[in-house]
Amino acid sequence: MSRFVITFLIWAICYATCLAQVSRPDTIYAFFSSAPTQVDGQLNDPAWQQAISISNFTQRELNIGEPATERTEVAIVYTTKTLYIGFRGYDSEPGKLVAREMKRDFDFDLEDNFEVIIDTYK
Repeated sequence: MSRFVITFLIWAICYATCLAQVSRPDTIYAFFSSAPTQVDGQLNDPAWQQAISISNFTQRELNIGEPATERTEVAIVYTTKTLYIGFRGYDSEPGKLVAREMKRDFDFDLEDNFEVIIDTYK
């Protein structure tokens, strides 16, 4: 095979992999609330009821780009001073969840987790 063909194949595989990781809609909109929000894990304040949730997540690990195996919902609420990220993670077998390390900088690969990554440079 020529060098051009090999380069093109590598590019095509990388491009397809990047496209597979995008699901639509790919944007979440934060809801502004002038009232304080309780941080109690319940997500039942009026602000959470009005915030628009997204739930079209895809897998990053085991099956890249495939739909998430369990329903997940995320909403964002903010005030003039605080940003709140609400997460509802549903599981058909909650007894099998693995979450032992509740400390900073633990090894994410060994446990079930949900990550929030904020890109401040976009």
